[in-house]
Amino acid sequence: MNHPQPADFRPAPRIKPPGKFITSLAIFLSGCGVVLVIGGFLMWMNGAFTFRTNDNLRPMLSPDRKLEAVLFRRTRENGDGYTTHVAIIKAGTKLPNRSGKAFIAEGEPAITVHWTDSTHLIIREPEGTRIILRASQLGEIKISEN
Repeated sequence: MNHPQPADFRPAPRIKPPGKFITSLAIFLSGCGVVLVIGGFLMWMNGAFTFRTNDNLRPMLSPDRKLEAVLFRRTRENGDGYTTHVAIIKAGTKLPNRSGKAFIAEGEPAITVHWTDSTHLIIREPEGTRIILRASQLGEIKISEN
């Protein structure tokens, strides 16, 4: 049976779809989210599967026994060569699998490293060494050639 509708009956208003700006913004933000997820995954993969490694570690303890200057060799990504590094880390901690912050040189030159006191490190390399990085100071530690 059909029931008659009251005279003042109005259908529910239609929901107005979002404008072009809102739709474009939503698509853009969704794309940014996808890029961030993929970028985070790639960064995780880079850390999980390193292509460079540190070896031939030679730690030298500072006179106050709080820090170590670690001389080490780092393989290149394709494994066809090395760089020589010096990093300063807290004594007793594991050397992270990254480059040194105090000194980096091409190849494997005969580097000498020694502490003169707890705040001064001397790094010497043979003449003709191709130096990539030589820091003059890391925190409170002064680094010099003499």
